[in-house]
Amino acid sequence: MISMEARGPISALRKAFSRRMRYVWYLAKMNLGLPGLLRLQGSKKGKRVFLLANGPSLAKLDLSHLEGEDVCVVNMGLRALDSILPHVTIHVATDKNRYVRFAEDIEDYALRYDIPLRFFGIWGRKTWKRLPKKGSVPYFMVVGHKSIFERGFKPTPYLGYGSCGTVMIIALQILYFLGYDEVYVAGVDLDYGGEQPYFYSMTGKDNVHEADKKVQARRPLMDNANEEFAFARTAFERDGRLLANAGVGGNLNSLPRVEFGSLFPPKA
Repeated sequence: MISMEARGPISALRKAFSRRMRYVWYLAKMNLGLPGLLRLQGSKKGKRVFLLANGPSLAKLDLSHLEGEDVCVVNMGLRALDSILPHVTIHVATDKNRYVRFAEDIEDYALRYDIPLRFFGIWGRKTWKRLPKKGSVPYFMVVGHKSIFERGFKPTPYLGYGSCGTVMIIALQILYFLGYDEVYVAGVDLDYGGEQPYFYSMTGKDNVHEADKKVQARRPLMDNANEEFAFARTAFERDGRLLANAGVGGNLNSLPRVEFGSLFPPKA
């Protein structure tokens, strides 16, 4: 017979194993598109990509240089397609409030500009399925409640990302998974103190979103952004890849700076 003293540790092991198996099953259900996702792994090796945030400084760059380049935007950075950006290769939106509130707008951009690769938070799956008009089928990502520092920089999207101060960190993990050798970020101002927080003009829907208490509650997480970018930089450099800030101004100081214009040949 098993003694009473031994039953305690055995019971704890069973509970831990049960929790682990439930989590594995949860991930399996959430990653119905896993075979397609795995085919993307390393598919962009040897290439570079420009990851654009939505700070006001983005409007100071000549984004016409990005014609022919791989470009990743986040959230409503899609609006750059209306004026200053020639195309988008990858779109990332993992925040529930953001996707549900702007889902129709996002799908309209996806259809009009034929955006091939899209990565959304798992919470958007039901909303996306209900929409009458949709762009290319997105990959729905699992984002955990623990921080990225607790979960680590995840090179495999199907294992779930840790929460972080900015969607840019999740986008970086996706770009790492895709295999890009060089990632240049721009528009990361890390400054919400100004009257105009984005490169685009705010609409009524934007104002409602910004006033949402759940959105405001996450703003303090931005204080950790520099540390999170440094965390991502370590992962890239450990693998012999480059992660640099090609933006102008702003408070992102944990990445090496490069001059945006220097990354392109002189225009004739």
